[in-house]
Amino acid sequence: MEKTQKTKKVKRINFVDWILIAIALAAVVSFVYFAFFSELNLFGNAHSDVTVQYTLRVEKLNTDLLMLNIQDDEGVLRADFLSDGDKVYDSVSGKQIGKIASIKYVRSTEKTGNVNENNGTLEYAPCPGYVDLIITVIGAGSSDSGVISINGYEIKIGDEIGFRTDQYDAIGKCTYVSGKEKSTNDK
Repeated sequence: MEKTQKTKKVKRINFVDWILIAIALAAVVSFVYFAFFSELNLFGNAHSDVTVQYTLRVEKLNTDLLMLNIQDDEGVLRADFLSDGDKVYDSVSGKQIGKIASIKYVRSTEKTGNVNENNGTLEYAPCPGYVDLIITVIGAGSSDSGVISINGYEIKIGDEIGFRTDQYDAIGKCTYVSGKEKSTNDK
C-alpha cells in the first residue's frame, strides 16, 4: 500500500491582498484623525452654552441733537433714551441679542492727515460737539467651534451690528467679544 502524503499549500499574500490591506489601514487612520484630531467633528458640534459679552462703538453722535450734557472728555453716559438693563435687539430680525451692561462715552476724534514725527502714527484732533458711545452688552449664547452667537446671531469683532432698544436705534462696530462658559449654578 502506498502512502499518500497530504501536503498543505501555504497561501502567499499577493499584490491584490497588499492593496486591500493598505486601503483598510488608510481608512482606519483617516477615521482616527477626523474623529479625534481634526476640526471636523464627526460626533456632532462642539457646542457649549456661554455668557457672551461684547462691546459696540457708535461713532460721532451729535450731543446737541441727542440733548446730552457732556462735560468731560470721557465718562459714564446718563441719557433718557438709553440705560443699563435695556434689552438689545437685532435691527433686521428683531431677535434679542442681549442686555446693556454699561454705557460710556468718549469725545469723538478725526484724522488730521498729519503724522507724528517721533513714532510715525497718525494724529487725531477732537470733534467738538460729538461723542462716541461705548456700549457693553451681555447675553446668554453659545459657542460652536469658536463662533460665538446669541439667538443664532453671530457676534464677531469688526462687524457692524445694526441694533435697537425700546427708545434707540443705531449701528455700532463690534470692538470686543468674549464667551465665558456657564457653570452649573448659572442656569
